[in-house]
Amino acid sequence: MNQEVRTLITGYLDVEEGYNVNRNLRGTVHSFKPEFAEGVREGLTELINTRELSTSDYDDLTQGIEFEDEDSLYEYLREMREYLFGDREEQPLPPA
Repeated sequence: MNQEVRTLITGYLDVEEGYNVNRNLRGTVHSFKPEFAEGVREGLTELINTRELSTSDYDDLTQGIEFEDEDSLYEYLREMREYLFGDREEQPLPPA
């Protein structure tokens, strides 16, 4: 996992911020330097392809967001990538 994705997860998708879909996370990510947004896009794609992050790792990084299984975690990450860089209109929610 690259540093940009780690920053996204720990700073914007953690237990305190991950459920806040009323802010414009897409705009926030793209308001940083273009290299940061590109690093997030590339890093999410690599993470989705390699599936190197376990549900336990994600729980640790987010300080408490627990996914039932890795398939649901990676579906969420795919949806997040589509929200940030694709056509998805709404930010996905992590599990309740």
